[in-house]
Amino acid sequence: KGGFVVGSDMLYYLDVGLRQVGDPFITFRYTHVFALRLASVLMGSTLGGVRLFSGAVGGLTVLLTYFSARFLTKEAKLPNGLIAIFLIMSVPLVVTLVLGPSVDTTLMVIVLAFVALYIVYRHDAKSGRWLLGILGVLFIMAIRTKEVGWALVVIIPGFGTRPMRNSAGNCSEQTSGSFFLEP
Repeated sequence: KGGFVVGSDMLYYLDVGLRQVGDPFITFRYTHVFALRLASVLMGSTLGGVRLFSGAVGGLTVLLTYFSARFLTKEAKLPNGLIAIFLIMSVPLVVTLVLGPSVDTTLMVIVLAFVALYIVYRHDAKSGRWLLGILGVLFIMAIRTKEVGWALVVIIPGFGTRPMRNSAGNCSEQTSGSFFLEP
């Protein structure tokens, strides 16, 4: 009770990370493997590392869910963020996954961070190339964590249509308008 189920794949990822062995069969798991390794090194033990990893995943899940719901629109307030936290934590699968060192939880946190930074990118006119760089790194981390990380490709076309709060228009209008200008 109160613990998590550790499968053979999770133990294998811990073993690969701690022994620093290259394995071509887990190339899509390296972000997860080395996140577990970093947590284990910081805590000084494997069990402590798994606990730190699970705590960090749980905390980041709550924080990033709140941030995304709170800042999705200008009208969103504190209750919007709290309701979002309640909704995501009411899903039994999410709570079960957060309790253990699953590859899915690593990907979940990376996707939540990607969405939160994308919301910042869409709303902040001053955010520039550095934010796009971070989003690119998160995208690579997502696809190096699990194949499902490729689902973030759906968000990428939104980078070209960035409506900024204080701008004259978005990039798609400006680009399409330039094709119809006469010389």
